Amino acid sequence: MRSIKKSVASTIAGLTASALFASATCAAVTVTVNDEAPLTVQSSEGFSYLIAGDAGFLNVMTDGFLFCANVYPDVPPNSNQVVLVPQHGDWALPTAIDLLTFSYGSAKLQINRNTTGSLDSSLVCHAVGAQGETTTPFEVEARVKIVMTITVRNEPDIIETNFGYHLGAGVDFIIATDHRSDDGTTEILARYERDGLLHLTRETGEAFLQHKWVTRMARLAAERFGADWVINADADEFWWPHNGTLHDVFAALPPGYGAVRGTWRHFVLRPDTDEAFYERMIVRRAPAHDPADPYCANAKVAHRASAGVTVARGNHDVEGEGLVLLRDWVPLEILHFPIRGHRHLLDKYSLTRAGHRLAGTDLVPKHVAKLAQSLVEGPEDLYRELLVDDAALERGLANGLLSMDTRLRDTLSGEAVPSASPADDVAFAEEIDVMLAMDSAVRLEERVDAFENRLAAVESKGGR
Repeated sequence: MRSIKKSVASTIAGLTASALFASATCAAVTVTVNDEAPLTVQSSEGFSYLIAGDAGFLNVMTDGFLFCANVYPDVPPNSNQVVLVPQHGDWALPTAIDLLTFSYGSAKLQINRNTTGSLDSSLVCHAVGAQGETTTPFEVEARVKIVMTITVRNEPDIIETNFGYHLGAGVDFIIATDHRSDDGTTEILARYERDGLLHLTRETGEAFLQHKWVTRMARLAAERFGADWVINADADEFWWPHNGTLHDVFAALPPGYGAVRGTWRHFVLRPDTDEAFYERMIVRRAPAHDPADPYCANAKVAHRASAGVTVARGNHDVEGEGLVLLRDWVPLEILHFPIRGHRHLLDKYSLTRAGHRLAGTDLVPKHVAKLAQSLVEGPEDLYRELLVDDAALERGLANGLLSMDTRLRDTLSGEAVPSASPADDVAFAEEIDVMLAMDSAVRLEERVDAFENRLAAVESKGGR
């Protein structure tokens, strides 16, 4: 997307119209319409109307002027056609800049545009309202405000990296709850608060009331900080759109839905060095099918901002009016770095289990309970079991359990990260399948438990 933004040639066409804003859709396209100007048409690379040289068709309604900018990489172009089909007849011909030809007739505006002949060429459109408001084609992204909530305890090795990544990826503001940090984490959070990037709440009780705190933060995002979308993250998570940007993902969600999921993609423990975690931890493993495994398949939810939202335990689901989950579409990867070193392993899970237990015995996640118990029984044995040394790495790469993934490292160092390859898409789809299978099994188990509880209650009443 950055290269596409730099390649925007110019705004090229002004088209008068009289209808109100309305959604417009056609096959293989996504149209995002704000409730006020601008209207923007976009996908992972702005917006591509063409598929292998075939003309695409788009119905558009706007209350002002529709402007289009031709976008393509700096390579020798060739010609393909784009046809816009207005839902009204009062259109004026555009002034062409960086177009080959255009014509208007039979209620169709036909544009011959420059393109590479591949899917990385785009024609990006936005609207100017009736009062003459205008923006650049991509400035619409700033109108969708993304707020991230995060609960933190003793995360000085990762928290600034987390904030830097997400603020660079499109998050506008952070709401943080600091739970009894005593290692410098609080001071880092306070610095971001002084800089106007973060709202901080401190919790000093022993119990880890995650569900309550995250719900409070998510509601605050809507009520006080003007969020349009909310990401409820953990310190060890980096929300990565599989294609495009966070804004692209949220813009693509149909109006009838209010929540979308990302799936964990786990990075394994590597030998300790003086390097930052993201320099060392560039090995990703396939998800486990066991919910007691620290690398189990699982999903987290981002949602439209709502003052009435309730965030479920672990940030795995939300409830509230208008927050219907689009369950089978998983456009987000959550790069997960749960165990980052020997000391981190020894400290993290004992504290985490204690906090969950104080919140309620049934609130301890299975993987947390298992790891905490293993630390009691043999901490060094557990460390050696989880550590992926060079020999284990070689075996894992050979059998497909492990793969190299340098995206976060490269992004943080300012290097270009290529778009997902077909092989990447297949690997991601396979992990989504594992997550969806586990999700279905968990929901089935919950239904069975609920049925058995109701049955027991009926039988108990009948026995009186």
